[in-house]
Amino acid sequence: MFNEWTGDYSSAVREFAFILRIDGEFHSYTEMWSICGAQKAKRKRDWIEVEIGIPERWWRLAHSDGYRKRLAGEVEKGFISVIEVLRKSRRDIKAEALLNDWKRLKNDFLAPKRCVNSFV
Repeated sequence: MFNEWTGDYSSAVREFAFILRIDGEFHSYTEMWSICGAQKAKRKRDWIEVEIGIPERWWRLAHSDGYRKRLAGEVEKGFISVIEVLRKSRRDIKAEALLNDWKRLKNDFLAPKRCVNSFV
């Protein structure tokens, strides 16, 4: 869903990049780089990135709905940071449109998934 999302929110930004740093068996990014949750957005030439550090406890101990809500919350914090960074550097940003579109995508992402039984 996220990869297929397009919109015209700023002439200064060609792409929004959200980078998930997920702890696991081989790497613990949150400890190694001292990042947990959404980090402040960083503007690169014509794109902007938000790193999200995800500790193992977020996904290993949580049921899928809890993890999805937490992930969506961190992405939302990332969008708020993107808006702040662009406003601070006096770049145009259609913040209301961006957040409204995000809200629709987030609602779809968080909607309960229905199982279809083919043996009815």
